[in-house]
Amino acid sequence: MTTHSGYETMAELELFRLVAAKDDETAFTVIYRRYAPTLYSLALHYLADEEAAKDAVQHVFVRLWEQCIAACYKLFK
Repeated sequence: MTTHSGYETMAELELFRLVAAKDDETAFTVIYRRYAPTLYSLALHYLADEEAAKDAVQHVFVRLWEQCIAACYKLFK
C-alpha cells in the first residue's frame, strides 16, 4: 500500500479543502481509504450482495468527487 506522507494524519476538513482547492487526488484517496471499508460493510449488510455493495461504494465516491469541488469551494472560499 502506498503511503501518502503528511496526508494520513490530516483531519477530514483539511483533506476536503485540498480536494476543493486543488483537485487533490491524494487527499481524496486518503478520504476513500478511511471510509470505503465501513461503507462497504454497511452496503454488504443491507444489500447482501458483494458486487452490489462494491458498486454502491463506488457510486458514493464518484458522486462525492463530482460534488465536492463545487460544494467545498462554496464552503471554504
